[in-house]
Amino acid sequence: MHKIEEIEKALNLLDTYDGQLSKTARALGINRYTLRSWRDKRKKGQPLISGKRNKSSRSSKDEQEPVIEYYFSHGENITKTCRILGYPSPSTLKLWVKKDKRWIRKH
Repeated sequence: MHKIEEIEKALNLLDTYDGQLSKTARALGINRYTLRSWRDKRKKGQPLISGKRNKSSRSSKDEQEPVIEYYFSHGENITKTCRILGYPSPSTLKLWVKKDKRWIRKH
């Protein structure tokens, strides 16, 4: 995670190099896509450093339960369950299933 002082320094150097992202990125050892993101945020007036994301707010237990129930009652096929219900991704459903007590008992 970069500090605001580092970001400001990078953006000032970018201005010095007339907006040349690759040259500025090489000089500072920063990814040019990160540098471009900072430049775009500054142009739009957005904060350069955003607050922490809350990853736990994606789906509640109440939203997970019907999907897990469908998975166990219809043949335990992750891909088919995701395709029929439209969510979540197979990798997410696999994590949900592994946390379920019915799966723990079997394995």
